[in-house]
Amino acid sequence: MGSEGRGPFTMLEKKLYDLKALYTKMFGIEFESAGDDDLYEDEDGTRWTVSEGHGPLTGLEERLEDLKALYTKKFGIQFDDDQDADLYEDEDGTKWTLSEGRGPLTGLEESLEDLKALYSKKFGMEFDDDQDSGLFEDQDGTK
Repeated sequence: MGSEGRGPFTMLEKKLYDLKALYTKMFGIEFESAGDDDLYEDEDGTRWTVSEGHGPLTGLEERLEDLKALYTKKFGIQFDDDQDADLYEDEDGTKWTLSEGRGPLTGLEESLEDLKALYSKKFGMEFDDDQDSGLFEDQDGTK
């Protein structure tokens, strides 16, 4: 082990020896002889070893291809990422589809035009938002 005696670091040296033995057992190489030849260095200067394994996302691309094939089989059309071509994109980059239909406000403009026509018929003058331009306006904007 190297050092003799019962100083305050005796237990630390034993733990270091045990840790090196565990490293050798776990990775199959001696701690001291771990060469830097197969290490990669990132932009921060940190050295690391690339290892490939089977994580939770392994096979995800193959599953995606299978799902695309099932989609094509079921719906008769090719699933394709270029389907976004007919989408509109706003200034934030959000893509959306324009759909026209019968919502709760459908026909509101037509109803407004009908009301304006009834107003004109009943009072003999056109309904116009500019008619109140001669009215006094108080501090909070009420006319």
